[in-house]
This record gives sequence, structure tokens and C-alpha cells, in this order.
Amino acid sequence: MAIKVATGRPLAWGDLFTFPNFGASLLAAFLTWLATSVGVLLCVVPGIIAAFLFYYSVYFTVDKGMDGIAGMKASWATLSSHVGELFPFALAGVGLCILGAVTLIGWLVTVPLVMLLSASLPTCASRATTSSADLISSGLSAPRRLQPAGREAATIRRAHRLG
Repeated sequence: MAIKVATGRPLAWGDLFTFPNFGASLLAAFLTWLATSVGVLLCVVPGIIAAFLFYYSVYFTVDKGMDGIAGMKASWATLSSHVGELFPFALAGVGLCILGAVTLIGWLVTVPLVMLLSASLPTCASRATTSSADLISSGLSAPRRLQPAGREAATIRRAHRLG
């Protein structure tokens, strides 16, 4: 539902009971949990890195219709190529969740808010170049798109074709 809201599509009551690409999303969520757990067992830092790099796995499987492993590859490629731009956002999301945990009932607000912000980030980034010519003519610099470049983009295209 967060992806629908972030992309501007209308919501219906039936959306509460539909689970697009459920099997692939479940596989991506399980493998992400497994990678994060193994990383935490090895040392805390690899677990945090795995959780960060695989964060969008389920979003890619649901929104792009990829299989679970292709979604994980796409998440890894996207986030690893934009760590400096997206890591502060991840810290803000964790901070909001901690703030919600402190107030106990605050989770009812902070978790959906973080999910909505997370779903809207790739959507906003893909729409960032729609008015680049207008921005340049007005003296502002064009926004930078948050999409993987080079080898990472080729990996996502390959994974999407296979899925």
C-alpha cells in the first residue's frame, strides 16, 4: 500500500487483502533476514551493512515484479552505488523507529511513516529529471537521479529480464 500511495495510485479497501508477488516478496524478506542474522552473528557491523544494502529487496519484488533474488540484487546495486545519499535517510528512519519505541504507542505513527518515506524515495528519484531543463534555465542545477550506474544498472536489467 505504501508503494501505491508513493506513486500516486488510488487506494481501495481491497488493497488491504491483496499481496502482489507474495511468494517472491516472502523469499526476499526471508533471505534478507537470513543475511542480516548471519552478519550480526559474525559481528554487528556486517549485519547492519546487510540490512542496509538489502532494505529495498521487498520493495523491488513488489513494485517491479521481480523474483526474490533479483530484488535483492537490485537493492544491493541501487543502495551500494548511493551510500552517501541514502545512509543519512536510513539513520533518520532508525531514529524515528527508536523514538516510536520510547513512547510505545508512537510505533503506530512512526513505522507507517518510515514505510511511506521508504517507498517514496525511489519514486521521487525517478521523477527527479522531469523538469531539468526548467531548472537549468532558471540557474539551478539539475537534480541527481538515484539510480544505479554502470555495472549495477546492467545487473538490474539482467535480473529483471530473468525474472
